[in-house]
Amino acid sequence: MGTSDIAAYASMASAMAAGLSALFAIIGVAAMRTAKRADTIAWCMKSYYELQSVAPGVGVPAISPQAFFQRLWGLQLTQYHFYKRGLLPADLYGLWLWARHREIHGKAPERDVGGITFEQGWREIGRTHVADPDFIRFIEIVLARKEDEKPEIMYRLRYFAILELSGATERLTRDSSGT
Repeated sequence: MGTSDIAAYASMASAMAAGLSALFAIIGVAAMRTAKRADTIAWCMKSYYELQSVAPGVGVPAISPQAFFQRLWGLQLTQYHFYKRGLLPADLYGLWLWARHREIHGKAPERDVGGITFEQGWREIGRTHVADPDFIRFIEIVLARKEDEKPEIMYRLRYFAILELSGATERLTRDSSGT
């Protein structure tokens, strides 16, 4: 074995080591992302259940219906941004949106909070409380149809994600309004 063979083997070993280092780095990043997603999901669920525990007529001390809906839609806005950044899986986020859809269209067991319906909570409080036009447009699109079908919500969520990736959010708004 000559020096050129040793140099070739050393070069291959170096390339393999670099490849393995890159692979381990990718695995490490994926593991960190998975852990971050789990933390994000746990935080969202904890925040929602804490909010439910102080809803008027449920928890002690209760908060006002207005404060409840401000917090609910603030949490929804946070979840929306977590979803957009890949920290919430689409199937879970879609399920949460489906729950809001059912509440707003009066198909959930809880039809109101402190005398304010979920639809009023969105239209009169949520829309004015959150100052993110993209989120407002997104929620309006998700809630536009009266059908109470989870697959429809999931379809809309995927449709929005695809259009957003292509930068076509204006088209999405036009499509939902029928113009």
